[in-house]
Amino acid sequence: MSLQRGLQVKLVFWGPGCSGKTTMLRAVAKLYPGMVAAGPVEVATSEGRTMWEDYLALHARTSIDLVVHVYTTTGQRRFLHTREYVASGADGLLFVADSRREALDEDLRSWEELNAVSPRGTPMLVAANKQDLPDAASAGEIAELLGVEAGLVYPTIARDGWGVGSVFRGLLLASLRRYVGR
Repeated sequence: MSLQRGLQVKLVFWGPGCSGKTTMLRAVAKLYPGMVAAGPVEVATSEGRTMWEDYLALHARTSIDLVVHVYTTTGQRRFLHTREYVASGADGLLFVADSRREALDEDLRSWEELNAVSPRGTPMLVAANKQDLPDAASAGEIAELLGVEAGLVYPTIARDGWGVGSVFRGLLLASLRRYVGR
């Protein structure tokens, strides 16, 4: 977070491959079209998989200038160091879990990686994504799997934008509260 020209916040979406991080970034851009200052910019392979990061900047003029820099990390295992680099200096982290039961092992692996590299005290929320699928684990089941309080897990369907605004606002507010002490 920086106060040089108002307030700048860095939020990072982390999760296993194909969990919906890029789709969630696109949904945020659609939810706040009048605030989009840059992006979304996607750096993807020819197969459409995130190769480095995706980026979106939102700008709000209130009593201060607020710029929110939103990044996604690649979820592919071979790019762990890339994820660590992109996530460094984050003011808030959103873990995007793939709620398909067949993906729960990958969710847990990715969650453990995130916790191994994120500084203590960094606000973290969880999006239990793909809740529209018939075999989706509930937000409560995702909370239990990851060992977090149920209130930190938001059910989402990034493809439709459902729940994305709630989890994004929750992460932004948690990140801002960290610095203003509330």
